[in-house]
Amino acid sequence: MNEDHASAVVLYAQAFGDQPQATEAQMLAIDANGIDLTPKVNDEYDAPYYYKPNLKISARIPFFSTILPASGES
Repeated sequence: MNEDHASAVVLYAQAFGDQPQATEAQMLAIDANGIDLTPKVNDEYDAPYYYKPNLKISARIPFFSTILPASGES
């Protein structure tokens, strides 16, 4: 995702992650409820608190609804 869709990931951070000043971003995780991004702001990356303690710049982007498995999957 980070390599193939880098421009989309930074747009997610800017538009949905409340980081309009981000110049780059990396997706750290995705689950049924949302995605975790670390935006690059002022030439520095920071990770959410549960990846690296006491950092202020992070973006948890919740999905509008929980993603459910496709039919037949568990």
